[in-house]
Amino acid sequence: MDLQDGQAAIDFLFAEGSTNVPRLILFENAQSRRNRSVEQNKKREQKKMIPVVVLTSFKEEFDVIESYKLGVNAHVVKAVEFEKFVEVVAQLGLFWLLLNQPSR
Repeated sequence: MDLQDGQAAIDFLFAEGSTNVPRLILFENAQSRRNRSVEQNKKREQKKMIPVVVLTSFKEEFDVIESYKLGVNAHVVKAVEFEKFVEVVAQLGLFWLLLNQPSR
């Protein structure tokens, strides 16, 4: 699904009664918005089992700990170089969408 911006993605994620549920949520946005979004998502019975991965430029321990407290499943420091970034995202997709055994 192609969503044009962050707000469209959040609106999609929190749409009530939607049968189109994502298999993985990748966040790469401001911490405060991300934290509110993760909290809201984990409260929804239909969507709380969706894995949430945070891609960030920061390795601050506080940020990592806060993410996990909110229910994030992985906190990944993204590569600065584009080619390495693409490789990291591909590996995340391979793990979370093909290798990981999700709860049903």
